[in-house]
Amino acid sequence: MNSAATPVAKGVARWAIGLGLVFMAGVAMVLFFVLMLATSEGAVFEGNYTQLVLVNVAVAAVLLLVIAWLAVRLVVRLRRKRFGSRLLLKLAAIFALVGFLPGLLIYAVSYQFVSRSIESWFDIRVETALNAGLNLGRSTLDTLAADLGGKTRAAAAELARSSNVAAGLALERWREQLAASDVVLWSSSAQPLASAGESRFDLAPVRPSAALMRQARQDRVVTSIEGVEELESLPDPGVILGLATKELPRIQVLALVSAGGFELGNEARFLQVTAPLPAVLLADAMAVQL
Repeated sequence: MNSAATPVAKGVARWAIGLGLVFMAGVAMVLFFVLMLATSEGAVFEGNYTQLVLVNVAVAAVLLLVIAWLAVRLVVRLRRKRFGSRLLLKLAAIFALVGFLPGLLIYAVSYQFVSRSIESWFDIRVETALNAGLNLGRSTLDTLAADLGGKTRAAAAELARSSNVAAGLALERWREQLAASDVVLWSSSAQPLASAGESRFDLAPVRPSAALMRQARQDRVVTSIEGVEELESLPDPGVILGLATKELPRIQVLALVSAGGFELGNEARFLQVTAPLPAVLLADAMAVQL
């Protein structure tokens, strides 16, 4: 009975070992193929990082289970004192050392190579230069906004001595001097009194909010940069150079025009100036950021 069962058990064990080897070879080929694709399709793997980690954990768990099963079988053979068990234990120890020690050596060398050698390829001065470029771009945008705010405040001071009719005639001149795409003179109730530029033929121009007008009344001038966040989704910064003027990010300034003596009630007014940012500057800033 036992002699008949022994060949069957040996056959099952051989089939199990063969299937295990085929499975591990297949997993190795799949991982090697994935490694080859990772160099060219990095964005795909970056988006599926969690799934890849789970797959690696599952494969490692299967291999650990196989090793544990083989270790249990070896312990059972040793307890039953079967023939060749000690020799099998020595062979398993030798194979473990042969696989573990080179793997440990390769891990140590690879870790040192990745952590030190590859990092040395990217000079710290390059990172510093990129950060400096980003800071320079932000500073340039802030400088352009502050400069337009100062010029708009000077224009508001001049318009304070003019009536609505005279101010309407002067807006086109100020639009050209400020290189603005749109200039609007608002009443204190956010009604358009005069305009020049893009909103000249707009029947319902976008009005400044009440909070913005209160801030302009308090600080006399308010500047903001709008539309830069929308460009961060562009895959290629060169696309910015082909955008129309109205599609570019812009600097918007709202300045208080103090009440003068030309209008009844001496109502304060607000001068709103909108100027597009230079496309070349935006393209360079987005290229450094990417």
